[in-house]
This record gives sequence, C-alpha cells and structure tokens, in this order.
Amino acid sequence: MKIRIVWISFFLLLPSLLFAQKGYNDQINRYNDKGQKEGYWIEDRGFDRIETYYENGKKSGLFKSYSKSTPSTLRYFGEYADDTMVGIWFTFGDKGHLFQIDSDFGEIRDTIRLKGNVTYYAPFTCHTKFFYPNGKIRSEGTLLYGDDPQLDGQEYGEWKYYDKNGNLTETKHFDCS
Repeated sequence: MKIRIVWISFFLLLPSLLFAQKGYNDQINRYNDKGQKEGYWIEDRGFDRIETYYENGKKSGLFKSYSKSTPSTLRYFGEYADDTMVGIWFTFGDKGHLFQIDSDFGEIRDTIRLKGNVTYYAPFTCHTKFFYPNGKIRSEGTLLYGDDPQLDGQEYGEWKYYDKNGNLTETKHFDCS
C-alpha cells in the first residue's frame, strides 16, 4: 500500500516537477507589446554575462555582471534608473577584491578641453575611487566617461593618490586648459 501511494504521488507531482521551471524561464528575456525589453534579462556582453531589469526598453533596476571565464565571479554591481547609472556602483577584480567604486553620477553637455589641447567629449561624470587588492584606497577623483565609467573613463579635476597603506602621496589636477 505504501509503495502504491508513493508511485501515485510521484506521478501526480511529475508534471509539476517537469514544468516547474517553465513558468520561471518564461519570465526571462521578455519583450512587451511594443517590442521593447521588459523585466528580467540575462545576456552575454563580450567577456561578461549580465543580469539586469528593463522597463519599456530602458534599464531600470539592479545590474550584475559576471565573468564568463569564471561564472561565479561578480565583476560589476549597481543600479539603473531610466537607462542611467544611479546610486553606488561596485567593480570587482579578477580575484573577487573590490577594485572600484563609482558614485555621484551626473551629466555634462559640453566638450571639455584638457591640458595639451586635447578635446574630450564625455557626457557623464562620477566620483570614482580605485582600491588596492588589500582594500586600501589607491586613488580618487572625478571621472568623465561616455557609456560606462568602467570602460572609458578620463580623470578630471583634482585626483588624490595613495600608497598601499592608504597614505596620501600625491595630488594632481586634470583641468581645462
């Protein structure tokens, strides 16, 4: 009798076990009725696998990026609001240590001329801190960037540099000419 109950229970639960993930998988990488990305998305981007949320085709919500070579290694963690980076973003090194923190995101509408008559157009700015693998701050200042401060940043304004013990060693100014 017990064996019969186990088999009956197994066959009654089998369809729900087989299709339990189906409903979940249907919720990933969806498009809304306008053909825009909507909800939770998992995508490959170059060397990374990204997980993020979309509302009406715009990134809105948590963003996580994992290394494709070591899938359990978190590389970037932050948040988007209306396709714009907001809050505090964390970048991690290949060994999992904190490498960079970006915050205080803003917009710049003008082209900036750096020393040496170099013209630089970066529509966005943020405050950035870089860290040594031991967790001590390596440098900090304003970063100008195009699409992603982790990929295309340019130092601007006052930057402070520290030794591996966290002691200030130098201050530089990257200003307009």
